Amino acid sequence: MWGSSRRGGLVALIISITLAVGASVPGQGAELLVDPIGGTGHGVLFDPSGREINVTPSFIREVQDFYIRRLTAEADPKIRKEFDKLRPIVQTEALSEQARMVGNGELIAWLIARVRPADAAALSGKNNVLRTLLRRRLSPLNQPIIGDEPVFVLPNELLARFAPLSAGLEGVNTFVQVPEPASYAKECAAAGVPVPPDWGDKRWVSKGLVTDVFVSGVFEAEVFVYDSTSPAGLCIALPRSKGARTELLGIICSGKESGKACFWDNQEKDMTVAIPKGLFKPLASFAGGPELEGGSGGICTSCHRGENPFIIHPRTNLGLPNLAGLKLKTDRWYKPLVAAAWPQNPGPGSYAAPADSAGDCAECHTQSRVGRFPSLEAASEFCEAVLKPAIARTMPTGRPGHADYAAHARVLLDACPKI
Repeated sequence: MWGSSRRGGLVALIISITLAVGASVPGQGAELLVDPIGGTGHGVLFDPSGREINVTPSFIREVQDFYIRRLTAEADPKIRKEFDKLRPIVQTEALSEQARMVGNGELIAWLIARVRPADAAALSGKNNVLRTLLRRRLSPLNQPIIGDEPVFVLPNELLARFAPLSAGLEGVNTFVQVPEPASYAKECAAAGVPVPPDWGDKRWVSKGLVTDVFVSGVFEAEVFVYDSTSPAGLCIALPRSKGARTELLGIICSGKESGKACFWDNQEKDMTVAIPKGLFKPLASFAGGPELEGGSGGICTSCHRGENPFIIHPRTNLGLPNLAGLKLKTDRWYKPLVAAAWPQNPGPGSYAAPADSAGDCAECHTQSRVGRFPSLEAASEFCEAVLKPAIARTMPTGRPGHADYAAHARVLLDACPKI
């Protein structure tokens, strides 16, 4: 339901050096020197410090230019030659600004599939969020895209013009072999994980709205649960809506005894697909498991780490006591059934409170109580999007940010990767 991503290897080294020099500001007309998108989560973009980005048309233009520069620099001469033949399709002055951005999104998808950078899945997710947003008519006043704008449809002649950009590509991840949704559901069932009902089935029970979530302040979020007895386990869905449409809908299911967890999202061919409220939608229409790699929902297991797959917000409808009595915890350290390239929830981590600490987070964060912390050494997205906001806003329960726990909180944060 949440997730984000980072780069690695040589590109990360280059970027870290660039950061030391400084980066331009999106929307100011200067050339971007570093990717301002730190990660994605269910169609939402976050900056490197975990803050939600209000995406504007100028932001999309500048980020697209950055991705094209970066990917062509990484491409071999043969790929660059092919790209040079395709780029005039998009560069013609006959196109509107938005049509050109739609074309650039396809060019970036083409480059990712050909260049195959080390962070291909993460980069695809970012590009696919932008491609999804470009399905809405952009404001000529450079206003943030909020999701209720009229649909933008390319004329047939432009669809034909752009066809060479996607020839031979089935979304961004054609080089990743993925199972059909039905086979993923069978895999989950065989692993002791409940298979969620179709969306709209009466077995989904609403547990109320969430007015304080970490993911987005733009959409109205509601918590739905499916309490499974055979196999024993729990599914939580978090639809986020605006007006009459559910824009984002992630589902996580975990098996109590097996400790395995499965993930689904409202995506088709790596792109988020809105669902009109009240519309029945079969599970087979959702993307699941390895099929999510490179999609607009981001890398789920970058944030969903720890003793169980659910990220709980105490004293909200997405937490205790509202979800009391449900199988929020599994009997063992949870393992996700996702793409092999995604984080596989290593851990647990051991982070003892210093001797002079008045408070100890491990009083509650034990296997028998709310669950142990994940390994933090390579969990930059978890640290930025989950741990830091929790320390500031919800932890310890009833006394968020309390000074007694500051020393132990510092131990946890010091274990996180340095950005």
